[in-house]
Amino acid sequence: MLFFAASHTPELLKEDISNAKRKGAKQILLSVGGANNTYNPGKTPSNELAKNIVSFLNEYGFTGIDFDLEIDGDGEYLDELCQALKNVEPSLVITAAPQLNQGAHETDLILVSAGNCRMYDQAVRNNRFDYLFIQAYNNQWPVINDTNETDVEFISNSFTNLTKKIFLPKPRLPLESLQIDKPREQVYLPLLMSLIISTSLFTTNTKRFVPIHNSAVPWCGALI
Repeated sequence: MLFFAASHTPELLKEDISNAKRKGAKQILLSVGGANNTYNPGKTPSNELAKNIVSFLNEYGFTGIDFDLEIDGDGEYLDELCQALKNVEPSLVITAAPQLNQGAHETDLILVSAGNCRMYDQAVRNNRFDYLFIQAYNNQWPVINDTNETDVEFISNSFTNLTKKIFLPKPRLPLESLQIDKPREQVYLPLLMSLIISTSLFTTNTKRFVPIHNSAVPWCGALI
């Protein structure tokens, strides 16, 4: 996977995306939401918004969209929007970046957008996302098997806990669509979880995919 800083103008952004593709990037996603929230659909019909989003993505050269929602929002609308996006452009890659939380320590994990808001649940149940990049770096409250976000073991512990409740479909995208510099036999696709571990564990800002070699979690990895 490739990451690059924001471009200063729309023209430079288009140029950066084009250059990235020429250098081998296969998937370039536009991420919406975030701490300052750039996701504000209001009362726009989901079908209308989906057409506008696809038009924007195509204009700039993006191949998909990532929903990094950190608000107490409408999960039904999100589900409808994801469905509408696929109806407009079936090849579009749709990902999400839920956070983890628990009602109480050592209970089952839940995927949330903020606090205990389970905004992603309906879309996850309906298999709207190609990948989930689950955030595990900004909430030390969840504890699984005596581990929390500061422990590397939290990755596999969380994955195992979540897969008790979430059905894992087969990967929609081939391995070649990911920019991962690892031999095929050493790579696990981040179908359900690419946990972003607490930055306190690392001294580098480099982001790379690290497969978690555990037969119990065959599709688990960490994006660090």
